[in-house]
Amino acid sequence: MGMVLDCFRIGDRPEVPITVTDIVKHMSIEVNASIDTSFSGYLLLANPLYPKINSVELDESYWRTYATLNGIVRTKVAKARIYFIRL
Repeated sequence: MGMVLDCFRIGDRPEVPITVTDIVKHMSIEVNASIDTSFSGYLLLANPLYPKINSVELDESYWRTYATLNGIVRTKVAKARIYFIRL
């Protein structure tokens, strides 16, 4: 008998709960980070969450630009600490 592999259904998003901490203000937020096999090393946050952890925002030359179906999106970049809540 062959090996059985479970897969995610279309529309399901594999996620891992993490804590993101501002390295200056020491303020933390908890979010579910999507697991992506083409991970670029960046965590994309919703606009209302970003000001809570952006004390060490990098210069505009480090900001990222993405082409999406809705047009060009420019994102700001800040350094923060990320902790895994549980694995």
